[in-house]
Amino acid sequence: MRVAPDRVRVEVHDPNRRRPRPRGAADRRRRNHGNGLHIVAALTGGRWGVGPRPLGKYVWAEIPRER
Repeated sequence: MRVAPDRVRVEVHDPNRRRPRPRGAADRRRRNHGNGLHIVAALTGGRWGVGPRPLGKYVWAEIPRER
């Protein structure tokens, strides 16, 4: 986690190389999961992404801070 005057950046490291992808509404209802990236996108205004690591990946999100 990094804190800047205008945002907070959070990273999660994962040994799996598969990139996360938002799921469709029908899939989320049928399986009762898959909402995580929709929640992240809502909290961050779409400021999130994925980067490579030697053994997997990291997923980051930047949450705006109120002044």
